[in-house]
Amino acid sequence: MKFRTELHLQKSDIHIGYSDRLLLLGSCFSENIGQKLNQIKYLTTVNPLGIVYHPVPLHESIKDALSGKVIEESNLNRNIDGQYTAWNIHSRLSTVDAQESMNQMNDGLEQLKGSLQGANFLILTYGTAYYYDHKDYGPVANCHKFPSKDFEKKLSSTHELIDSFDRMLTSLKTVNPNIKVMLTVSPVRHIKDGIIENNRSKAHLISAVHEICDSNSQCHYLPSYELLIDDLRDYRYYADDMVHPSDQAIEYIWSKIGEHILDPSESTLRSEILKLIRAAEHRPFNANSQQHKAFLNTQRELTNKILETYPNLDFSKELEVFEK
Repeated sequence: MKFRTELHLQKSDIHIGYSDRLLLLGSCFSENIGQKLNQIKYLTTVNPLGIVYHPVPLHESIKDALSGKVIEESNLNRNIDGQYTAWNIHSRLSTVDAQESMNQMNDGLEQLKGSLQGANFLILTYGTAYYYDHKDYGPVANCHKFPSKDFEKKLSSTHELIDSFDRMLTSLKTVNPNIKVMLTVSPVRHIKDGIIENNRSKAHLISAVHEICDSNSQCHYLPSYELLIDDLRDYRYYADDMVHPSDQAIEYIWSKIGEHILDPSESTLRSEILKLIRAAEHRPFNANSQQHKAFLNTQRELTNKILETYPNLDFSKELEVFEK
């Protein structure tokens, strides 16, 4: 008997390799996937400006970075906690010191610009089609604890989302014409909006990304949302808040997505890298034994052999262990 409907992904023409550079932007789920990629040493940058849930402010931040925008004090707003914030930048870059906030935000913009120029793949994860429209500024990525009376909650139409993406992609292609874009909808449930409203929001996102991918050969869809909602389809695969996917669900989604987009010719290399990572985490019974020293020496040689072919990979943490 079958008790679930497994989602089998079609063969992909995306082959992400260890020589590629990846940039992941968007919701908190992009950070889950980015962490998985970082763990196995892919050249990955994740959310230099912090988490953004709505596509439009995310696209605007990309365009701002590409245009060389600089955050000045006039762009900052001081919230109820005394933090200096900017509307389209996450609060993790905000501090109670205006200059420090500007420095962190401008560093983030510079990092984002460099990553956009050099990335082979851009992965965008959209969280919600609802946004908050500030009475003076317009659509914002974050309300930053400012009074609710200053905002009006709105739902973006599919057309608005597509138009925003197209304008962003046009800007991006001027500096990186060969970049490939992967779009995915976060499986995180935004039930603070309401369950019915969350489903409506996700429907807008899904419709928009499929229209984008259908009309653009550089864009590809990753079914993260469907892997949790339709494949796993069980509250056991949610965290205690019943909103975020559990660690087990994230691992499952990643295993499916990873198998779909990572270069199959490098599967042996990925296995070797995973073995090195686990070897560095190994805690011996006797760290001074000749057997353990020989083990460390072997692992160091294996690591250096990989670095001969892939010198850009970061094994500093593992080598620190192996060289003790």
